[in-house]
Amino acid sequence: MDATMFITIGAVHTGSAATHFTRILRNCDRLVGFSGSWPGTWQFNHWDADQIQIMGTIPRGVQYLDFNCMMARKPEATPFFTRLSPTLIAMRISRPLIDKAGFGEAQFPRLTHLDLSHLHTYCLRSMQNWAVNSLVCLSISDVPVGEPFFQALDGLGTSLISLRLGTGIKPSEDLFTRIFTLATALEKFRYQFDRCLTRAWSTIKYHSSLCHITCDVCNNGIACQYDVITASIGAHFMDLDPQRLPALRCVVVEGLQELRMFLKAPGSKMGMEGAIRELRSVNESLGNSGVEVKFGY
Repeated sequence: MDATMFITIGAVHTGSAATHFTRILRNCDRLVGFSGSWPGTWQFNHWDADQIQIMGTIPRGVQYLDFNCMMARKPEATPFFTRLSPTLIAMRISRPLIDKAGFGEAQFPRLTHLDLSHLHTYCLRSMQNWAVNSLVCLSISDVPVGEPFFQALDGLGTSLISLRLGTGIKPSEDLFTRIFTLATALEKFRYQFDRCLTRAWSTIKYHSSLCHITCDVCNNGIACQYDVITASIGAHFMDLDPQRLPALRCVVVEGLQELRMFLKAPGSKMGMEGAIRELRSVNESLGNSGVEVKFGY
């Protein structure tokens, strides 16, 4: 099976299934990508054994790794990361089964893309044990954004050029200041709008490389805030100053379809006309500064 490129497995509940998968993996010498999902909890001991068995037979040389509910605690996962980390280019980890010891040490010399979701704070803290000096794209969702996150961000040095803050992020008022102080080479930034971020751009004194911003205005799942959010959008983007962000070329506002549906509802105080005025003022203000504004539906 030398030609096998990608393998996806999921819901391994019995030892016999794990045995079959390991037999397949042992014959995939040129495997490029692996995706595995183990829904459940580690209290079921056979899942521990099954995962160790399967993880131990994933061949060296894998470049793309996607794990959901993987057993990532030390010491079981340390040999796994140590063996595969030298060749990984992209990795996604969601809901890892891990204890407070966190991730073990690993070198990721080629890793450029990392996607993390549903992680505990101690997972982020232990990421300081990872060497990810080539990372250019980081995506996080449902992850606590506090000191461990900022310490991990600081450890990326100047390599990071793209950062995506997905759902489940609880921002603080100084979030943007902390991010752009640490990520000095950042070019692309995507985030979910929140009321506490209304004046966030006013806190950025200067950033030389940020050129593309994407803001999702309706992906927070809190419909009762849509009127408040829409009323804040104008002030939020008016603080984008091309003199402080000289490389800025494009601003994308997404989530307008959901916003439109809510604002057309009888209970909406602002209505579509008010929302359109806010968005039009954003377009005119930034457009006059040479920044392209796109509205995504």
